[in-house]
Amino acid sequence: MILALALAGCDGTNADSGLVEACGVEISDQDIWPAPNSSDFYYRGTIEVHLSDADDTAEISMDGVTGTTWRSDDNKTVYFTPDAPLEPNTEYTYTVSYCTADAAITFTTSELGGTMSDPTIIEGMVYDLALDSGRIVIPEGVGSVLESYLTVQIFLEVTSAGDEIEFLGAIGDEDVPGQQDYCTETLDFPEAADFSEAPYFKIGPATTNISVAGYEITIEDMLISGTFSSDGTWFGGGELSGSIDTRPLAVLVGDEEEDDAVCNLVAGFGVSCIPCPDGTNFCLEIKAVDLVGTAADTDVEEIAQGDCHENCDASWENEECDTTGWGE
Repeated sequence: MILALALAGCDGTNADSGLVEACGVEISDQDIWPAPNSSDFYYRGTIEVHLSDADDTAEISMDGVTGTTWRSDDNKTVYFTPDAPLEPNTEYTYTVSYCTADAAITFTTSELGGTMSDPTIIEGMVYDLALDSGRIVIPEGVGSVLESYLTVQIFLEVTSAGDEIEFLGAIGDEDVPGQQDYCTETLDFPEAADFSEAPYFKIGPATTNISVAGYEITIEDMLISGTFSSDGTWFGGGELSGSIDTRPLAVLVGDEEEDDAVCNLVAGFGVSCIPCPDGTNFCLEIKAVDLVGTAADTDVEEIAQGDCHENCDASWENEECDTTGWGE
């Protein structure tokens, strides 16, 4: 449903249709976060409104809340990030001001952000974080394409929680949903993360290998954040960011012999690749938001060496893996 804006004195108003076409720019409730009257907005989230056409005047303001508003490079998306986290379970109104008129949208934040009386209740909990539970916002305009490939499952086990929090992470087996990939090293987050803002957490950076459509890629400088529910049974508002080396994915766009195949593809969307650790410009910055982690009935087993575990078939052909005692 197109947001109906019938303002007196605005050229191009069609009161019968409920549309305002003073400058030809429209917004719909399918293309804004949070949507009108929604009740699940993340209290640390960024408001995001997509316009049907470019408008270099568009901005967002929020009743009683200070923050920063900005637009995408093509002026087709306008954002607003509050200076401080919003209150949970609270109603707010923001206004999109653009060349057609002003649109006021009311929404309510979710329960996330409520007090966690005892952070230690999450010690030993394992959370199943699926990348396809959210949406990819960076690279801008390419997220819908990447989402069909990035269906990776990550397990996060809380090994300790107090003033600081520590995690052990593992990549899920794409062939056996709900099971850790025993052929891949576990994610070793090198330092405990500050947990003074519990139930909010942010961990990383870390580097890991994941499988995308059967091809192994590396995520560099991976950061993961989110907010636990008050009872610790799940977390939401999850964000995952980092950079991926696109070269192994060239085959997905039909040109496996050209290292820059993916970079050339995203360049058509106005997106540029960035330097990889080896100095070549074949890496792509990624950011996924609105991720959800649910309690998993499993444990994370620490694996120090890839392709070196009794439950990994490739280990038997790995000369660097000591298989002594396996199968006995």
